[in-house]
Amino acid sequence: MGQWTGNTSMALCLASSLITKRAFNPYDQLVRYKWWYKYGYLSSTGYCLDIDNVMRDSLEEFCRRQTDLNRFYGYLTEDKLDSLPIDAIYRSVGFNVNCSRQGVNGSAALARLAPIPLLYYRTPAVAVELSGLSARLTHGDDRIIDVCKYFGALITAAVRGESKEALLSHRFYDDHRDWFDWKDLHPNVRTVVLGSYKQRSNPKIVVRSTSDIIQMLEAVLWIFWTDNNSFQKGILDAINLNHDMKNIATIYGQLAGAYYGYNRIPMQWIQHIYAQKLITCTAEWLYFLSDCMTVGLEKPNETQKYVYSSSRSPSSNMVETVRQKQVHPRMLIGTVENQHDSGFVSFPKLTNSTVHTFKDFHKKKLTAARVSPWDWFRPTNE
Repeated sequence: MGQWTGNTSMALCLASSLITKRAFNPYDQLVRYKWWYKYGYLSSTGYCLDIDNVMRDSLEEFCRRQTDLNRFYGYLTEDKLDSLPIDAIYRSVGFNVNCSRQGVNGSAALARLAPIPLLYYRTPAVAVELSGLSARLTHGDDRIIDVCKYFGALITAAVRGESKEALLSHRFYDDHRDWFDWKDLHPNVRTVVLGSYKQRSNPKIVVRSTSDIIQMLEAVLWIFWTDNNSFQKGILDAINLNHDMKNIATIYGQLAGAYYGYNRIPMQWIQHIYAQKLITCTAEWLYFLSDCMTVGLEKPNETQKYVYSSSRSPSSNMVETVRQKQVHPRMLIGTVENQHDSGFVSFPKLTNSTVHTFKDFHKKKLTAARVSPWDWFRPTNE
């Protein structure tokens, strides 16, 4: 009961990459999506569940490109290949992290989006830019990329405390043009921003195709607009749709959850979520790091700065400058034993001797007392 589908697995993959790398690392994100696809990483069932054709094709293409990359570096093990730093990827000949064919449609990029605006909401322009880049990795349609930018902006604005009226205003884009780097949105997306969904009498009329991202966006916003300020009503309305209810409910939940907050979600739903502590732990880390990170896209040979607020930092007004491959501050990386020192579940170093897949846990029947939620953040390839 309460087990999640592929949308949540992909969102957890994205979140685990952002947390582990302390930056937007496109190669690492694709690696984690591949782990989910091949090994059931961060799946609630121990195997890849409910992957669509667009996502499968993109990940198969990524695997082919990794094979070429492996030839360039002289045939590494899969673990070493997956762990290559971003500068090594950029040094390789012809490696492109955008693995989708042009013009393909689908909703997976939008359904997994939330970790990016939740982490970068303090820098809205970064949140919007990275929302688009995250979509481009697996979905090559310009409409999907702009839908993700727009939806990332909505989640960012919701977390920053903007009103529902402002979020659904036809002036939302014009009032936040600087978040979009003053770039125009795709005309089809712009039509939705201007309120096309408000002209509909029923979202079932809106969604005629489960593969059309514009129709799906219209349905989600229509539900959010008519949910009577009730997260529960909105989710139930989404579930009662005949078309792609799972994806629409997931996408609605990202925006509505950001706007209404945790306390507005029915407790009986929360209590039945599978691996609830893992999801809570992930959310806490995103919240914590949202105060720390000032750099968005991970780039080679550049210093990454992490600024800590005095309210949650190891020491007041502390500014740490760390480089890739250096040890992170104790609050950010440690062992299971010191988790109570920080107030957050610690983030252990990722080694093959200490990590397991969900399937491994079920097979070995490990107890909760022996397992940190973060042990699930990397599979073994046995």
